Amino acid sequence: MARKVFISVLGSTNYGTCKYEFKEKGFISQDVRFIQEATLQMLNAKEWGNNSAGYICVTSGDKGSYELNWKDNGHTDRTSGCFIHCEGLETRLTRLKLPFKIEPILIKDGNDKDEIWEVFDTIFKLLKDDDEIYFDITHGFRYLPMLILVLSNYAKFLKNIKVKSITYGNYEARKDGIAPIVEITSFSVLQDWTSAANEYVEYGRTKKISKLIIEDSESNIEDSKSFIENLKEIEGVFITCRSKQIKSGKVFNKFNEYLKGFKNQTKIEPLVPILEKISKANTSFNNNGNLLNVCAAIDWCYNNNLLQQAITMGQELILSIFIDLLPNIDERINKKKNFRTAINALLTNDKVFNREVNWHESMLEYERILVEAMSNKIFESFRQKETQSLINKQAVSLYIAFTELRNKINHGGVTDDVSYNQFEEGFIEFYLKLLDKCKEHGFRYESSIVKLDY
Repeated sequence: MARKVFISVLGSTNYGTCKYEFKEKGFISQDVRFIQEATLQMLNAKEWGNNSAGYICVTSGDKGSYELNWKDNGHTDRTSGCFIHCEGLETRLTRLKLPFKIEPILIKDGNDKDEIWEVFDTIFKLLKDDDEIYFDITHGFRYLPMLILVLSNYAKFLKNIKVKSITYGNYEARKDGIAPIVEITSFSVLQDWTSAANEYVEYGRTKKISKLIIEDSESNIEDSKSFIENLKEIEGVFITCRSKQIKSGKVFNKFNEYLKGFKNQTKIEPLVPILEKISKANTSFNNNGNLLNVCAAIDWCYNNNLLQQAITMGQELILSIFIDLLPNIDERINKKKNFRTAINALLTNDKVFNREVNWHESMLEYERILVEAMSNKIFESFRQKETQSLINKQAVSLYIAFTELRNKINHGGVTDDVSYNQFEEGFIEFYLKLLDKCKEHGFRYESSIVKLDY
């Protein structure tokens, strides 16, 4: 079971007493000097497991918080010079009879950059993998809140910690002897969403977003499970090149509907622009069920470092566009695998095209359609040898060059030495040229992919 860990910094001031209130939980403390005592009660730390831990960061020296506030009777009266009899935080926490130990941890004052980094390192080393952290940032140095936020983000990545609570006691805002406990855990949540959104927008990964939806306690989405399944589906259609699903656009439309609902429910206002940016990543996809969606997906895959998927879908897209350009092709025939195989054979093999070899049975099934297609000027245009293959250095048609590229990248590199740069350069060159060729015949798509300049 993950440890629950309470971390706080103890200041050196001779704090006055007040009650601390956390309205969200209906909690109000007794009169206390130390916010740490009230916060641990508010967190119901008595119910934490005995593997939990508490760390109070203190400074050393005559004016340090260890002597002045951790120990009893640390302060003196300015007039008389006599000790002021009062219990230190150590004694107060002992009275709580918690099932785990709370230790004082010496830290530097943070007077310069090196000392601040040393404070960062000291706190980071207190954490273990998978810890659940509860920060109190009421006391300490001015840089502390920023340090805690940065440190928690750092530790989420390196130690998989979970920030369960970040609070501070606003003593200055007290009324009638009662001061509010303010929770700012949502700042950490916002960091998580920013990271998750970036991972989706830049790399198409949905795991972090799914995790946050599961953990989100602010949301009232009724069917978050369906939302998460939709996220997996979006990532999956790209990774596994599901051109048919991409073409329909339904998966993206569904995503935007779920996201709209989530945006309307969240109570973290700064999260809304992040959600809108996630939604904007899908605006290239329409709900009309056409090949422009596949074009957008190819751009998306290339821009998100999924070159293999971009090449694979690119080759199939060109075949689909070519078939769509042919007149009088019934939609039912267009969907037949044998028909697509036959068209591919005619475009890539001169002997098949010139009937120097016998057509196999599946081709004979569509003989009339294929013969008619072969006489079309579009067919001849797509067979023109107008580029050099990266693979065999011969003059070939753009479609053949693209097909060779697709075959090589999908066969695991066992029989060739084609480099990543060759694949990337070949994809961009062949894809953009083929789109230009398609424009000549009426299919128009403006790709966001740009030609490499190196």
